Formats: sequence, structure tokens, C-alpha cells
Amino acid sequence: MGQMRRDNNFGIMRLVGAVMVIWGHMYVLTGQPTPMFMWESIHGFGVAVFFVISGYLITKSWMRRPVFKEYIVKRIFRIFPALIACVLLTVFVVGPLMTSIPLREYFSSPLTWKYLLNGVLYINHLLPGVFENNIASSAVNGSLWCLPVEFLMYLVVPVYVGIGMKLSAKSQRWYYGMITLFMILARVIWDTWFCGNGIFVETSYFSQVIIGLISNTIRIIPYFFVGCLLAAGRLEKLLNIQIAVVAVMVASALFYLSTPFCYIAEYLLIPYVVLAFSMAEKPVLAVFNKRDISYGMFLSGHVIQQILIHIAIQKGYAIHIWFLILLSVGFSVAMGFLMERFIERPAGKLMNRII
Repeated sequence: MGQMRRDNNFGIMRLVGAVMVIWGHMYVLTGQPTPMFMWESIHGFGVAVFFVISGYLITKSWMRRPVFKEYIVKRIFRIFPALIACVLLTVFVVGPLMTSIPLREYFSSPLTWKYLLNGVLYINHLLPGVFENNIASSAVNGSLWCLPVEFLMYLVVPVYVGIGMKLSAKSQRWYYGMITLFMILARVIWDTWFCGNGIFVETSYFSQVIIGLISNTIRIIPYFFVGCLLAAGRLEKLLNIQIAVVAVMVASALFYLSTPFCYIAEYLLIPYVVLAFSMAEKPVLAVFNKRDISYGMFLSGHVIQQILIHIAIQKGYAIHIWFLILLSVGFSVAMGFLMERFIERPAGKLMNRII
């Protein structure tokens, strides 16, 4: 496991994913059109990077040692310590500093205490009076939506991979391949049939929120399953860095590929590119595996961006978006280091004592 951690580019790819999430979110938070990359928005591509890598590594972890207690303890300690720290900082530091209402009213509001439920993956986006004048005033930390999906996939892997491990080698690939294809087709059907035909247009705001959550979940899950497929099917030998470079060029040339072909292309090419770069034969950027700050960056990036925008609006500053991106990435890197040093590393030591 130690050698696997050193001799790859997973660390730098996760870092790239975190930067792309922050980069893309800045366009959303300032009300500007978001750049696209390989049929995904910039931030959507960043989330895809995390899910592909997670699908691959989590599957390998279960196949290596299919002991549920150890497995789930590791997953819990991966998700929750930094998440809880981020939620507490947001509620008790960021909220009181950024809210437009008196502190007594802020702490007496049900929204304040309901926000704490983010720490147990019950996602709530609002804090009273916080960022209410920002363009994206409805989300204090919009990045959190995908964490329940990630944890759901953690629970699915032991069953999904466990069934496959009982099959013959040939049957395994068919099994993993068909499940993955089904997930991709579910995205195609959802977008083209349900959403594309306007079935959900005349619905309440609450229904629209639920539909949006379902759409995002259906969109991101196939990336995890493709990562699982490559791990469980032992298809790493198909990965080639040169082909990955060509795939990026092809994606650029076929950017306007029509539905449903663009979905099939993105779910095949994006995981291939991500894992080919991650497992290149000469991982020259393996040094980034020493300290993984990407999760802390992901958790804190959106809040930091909202703070910067809030200050700019309050002070009347006209700040160029690229300067805002650089500032938010810089502060997020700092938060990533702090979380890794003071939250994730001690949590890892505690986890090792438990298992």
C-alpha cells in the first residue's frame, strides 16, 4: 500500500480536481458563463476527477481486504473529521462575521442549528443573513451536495464488488461492464426523456430542488462506476498516457457532439484520461502524494469564494474574476494544509488505533 501511495500521480490529480472545482465555481458565483472541458463544466470535471479516482481506489481497497468493519471505519474517518471541522468553522466563525443580522438573532434562528446537520451529510445550504447580497445567495457551501453521494457509493461497493468477486474472471467483466453501462443509460434516459421532454417544468420550488439533486446524482455516479470497472476488471493495462493526450484532443475537436453520444464519450474518455495520468509509468509528480490537501481545499473553497465576493460587494471593489480565482485557490491551499495537519492527520492516527 505504501508503494502504491508513492509511485503514482493520484495526489496531483486530486489537487487538479480541487483547483478545477474552485475555478469553475467562481464563474457560477459571479454569474458568468462557465468554461467547459471534455463535455463538462470546469467544476463538473473537477468533481468527476474525484469520483473516478474514488471509484478506482475504493474498489481496490475492498478487493485487497474485504473486511467490512475496517473498510467502513476507514471511509468514516476519510469523510467526517474534516467535514465536521469545516461545518463548525462555517457556523461559529464565518457565519457570525458575515451575517447581516444581530448575533442573538443569528444564533436563535433554526437555520443556524440546522446547518450543523451538514456534518452528518444532511445537506443544508443556508445560514441566516449570510451572503444574502451575493449573486449565489442560496448556497453558503454548494460543494457539499456530492458528499452524501460519495458516502452512498462507499456503502454500495462491498455489495457491488462482493457479488463480482464470486463470479468467474470472464463473467466479472461482463457484470461490471453491464452495471456501468446501465448507469450511463440512466443518465441518458433521465436527461433526454424526463428532463428533455419538460415533464418537470411545472413543479414547486421544493420539487425543483429535489429534481436538481437527482439530476446531479445521476450525472456523477457513472464516473464512480467506471472507476470501479477499471479496478475490479483489472483493466489498468489498457491505460496509456499517450492515448490519454489524444483523447483530450479528440474531446476538444468533438466538443459539440450531440446527445446521447456526448454522454457516452465523456463517461469513457474522462475516466480514461484521469486514471491514465494518475497511473503513468513515470509518475514524476508523485511528490504530491506526501500530503493530500485536496479534500480540505474542496470543503473550504466555496465558502472562501463567497467570503471574497461578499467583501468585494460590501467594499464596492470591482475585482477581475482571475484575481478572485487566484485568491480563492491560494486561501484554499492554506486551509487544505491546515486541515490535513490538524484534522485529517490526527484523525488518521486515531483510526489506526481503532482498526
